[in-house]
Amino acid sequence: MSRNGRFQPALLEMIAELVRSLRRAGLEGRALADAIRWIPQTVLGAVVLELARPSHLQSIDDEAAAIYGSMAQLQPAERAELIDVLPHFTEQSLDDLFEYSIDRIIDGIASQSVVDRDRRRSSR
Repeated sequence: MSRNGRFQPALLEMIAELVRSLRRAGLEGRALADAIRWIPQTVLGAVVLELARPSHLQSIDDEAAAIYGSMAQLQPAERAELIDVLPHFTEQSLDDLFEYSIDRIIDGIASQSVVDRDRRRSSR
């Protein structure tokens, strides 16, 4: 947003392009509105988190070491919830995590598109 509480035209032009793409994918109405709010927030959130990543956590191994280093401070129940999942943290890189996020966005859009198409067919 700009200082005067309005969105920048360049941002809205990008959103309009997103709307065109999502309409081609079959989204309409509320599902389309939800998607054009959700997608930028999700992608920007991932980018902001990556940009804010501390310099000592630049690899997945650094991140895993930091998590393991904090485990002793957790209550046993919380530690038990995490301990079997943590070895899998290092199976994919940080870049893979971003790609995973984008893939889940695409999955969500595809799923919503099918729901909307089925809803339109049943209302005929």
